[in-house]
Amino acid sequence: MRNPGTAGIHGCLAKAETDALSRAIAAVPVAAAKLALRFALIADGASGADFSAPLDSIEELTEIVLEAVRQLQRFESLGRIRELDERLQAVADRTGALIQGIVNGAY
Repeated sequence: MRNPGTAGIHGCLAKAETDALSRAIAAVPVAAAKLALRFALIADGASGADFSAPLDSIEELTEIVLEAVRQLQRFESLGRIRELDERLQAVADRTGALIQGIVNGAY
């Protein structure tokens, strides 16, 4: 059953907003995949490496995307969705740097 509150949202969102939301949603599995790949690459040589910070960041990415989806469902504030996208990009960048730091420290 379709949520009647979301009717017409696609007509209200500019292409830029739709693209931003798409990037936001895509960022979560990308960050998780990067973590898994890099972990697999250094698993043997990085015994004792602490992956808790990147895992916390991936959880934060997921929470941001969930909040953006909730905002879209209620369509309360396009500005808030933009804020969430900016926050998501910052967290994704930080997560990438954390993962890269672990990889660099292992070698």
